[in-house]
Amino acid sequence: MAKVVLDKLEKSYGSNKILRGISATVEDGELVALLGPSGCGKTTTLRCIAGFEIPDSGVISIGDRDITTLLPEQRDIGMVFQNYALFPHMTIFDNVAFGLRMRKRPPAEIRDRVRHIMKVVGLEGFDKRYPRMLSGGQQQRVAIARALVIEPMLLLLDEPLANLDAKLREEMRFYLKKLQRDVGITMIYVTHDQSEALVLSDRIIVMFEGVIHQNAGPEDLYRHPATLKVANFIGLINFFDAAVRELGPDAAVVQTSFGTLRCGNYTYDNLKGKDNLKVGVRPESITLTAHTPKPGDENVLRGTVAEKIYIGNMFDYRIRVSEQGDMARIQTTPAVDLPVGGACTLSFSAADTILLPE
Repeated sequence: MAKVVLDKLEKSYGSNKILRGISATVEDGELVALLGPSGCGKTTTLRCIAGFEIPDSGVISIGDRDITTLLPEQRDIGMVFQNYALFPHMTIFDNVAFGLRMRKRPPAEIRDRVRHIMKVVGLEGFDKRYPRMLSGGQQQRVAIARALVIEPMLLLLDEPLANLDAKLREEMRFYLKKLQRDVGITMIYVTHDQSEALVLSDRIIVMFEGVIHQNAGPEDLYRHPATLKVANFIGLINFFDAAVRELGPDAAVVQTSFGTLRCGNYTYDNLKGKDNLKVGVRPESITLTAHTPKPGDENVLRGTVAEKIYIGNMFDYRIRVSEQGDMARIQTTPAVDLPVGGACTLSFSAADTILLPE
């Protein structure tokens, strides 16, 4: 069983504290992303799990086995690196077979397992080629095959798609998701790319400055961010200063520079006694029209189109919503075509209005 438990991991380099009590559980068969900006501690966490770093304190276990201080080769873990780390002088077959040969497996077993895993990753018939003959995406699949062929309990991936172009990177996201489901292996995936984490993961652990801010499924993370940092890091969002006028367990009324808003997306206990708040709404949750407000709409405000950018499948608008210069960003289909400088109406539901302490 490849259930992974991190218990209060601490790691420092001199006076620089990288991990500050990291605790998390990755269930058997899950694909969990460690997500955050550069320097947040996600790669250090992965390196501690792999055995390339030893934490100053805390425990790492796989199943019922404490691996905290074991050598990397004793951990039964596969690793896929950002730069692929293929041997240029070896054929693809020999690259994939390398780990099995280091484990002194019989030649017949090596042949059968390498051919099987190359079929799994879609590289059947590539045995005699060299890495230089393959595309970036194919090289990445060789690196994945080399990690999987040893049948590890856990697969670690350190920003494995970072060197691919945008279109190939998108294709590889869906490929990795399908591969993980087909193989059923537990994976921990480090990335700073929020869309990559949302597409791939069963759960996402968001880190800032060596601390976990939220550990949740992709949809829950996007719709119900726990902190302002998480909300700003995951997707686009409009935030405005707000003060509470009414606060209850299910709904709140807040005052902004452009009027009152009704909010329904927040955690009551997090807001009790807090004065400085931020109210946020995702661009796709806002309906933009040139019409006057409809009676009964929950949150409605008037604005002026300040900027309009065509980005292919949609318009990206900046709408001025207050005399103080507050701007809202809204993305719509080309069917909503408003002129710059024109008046407009914005509306959104209380359920889509996120309220967080500043």
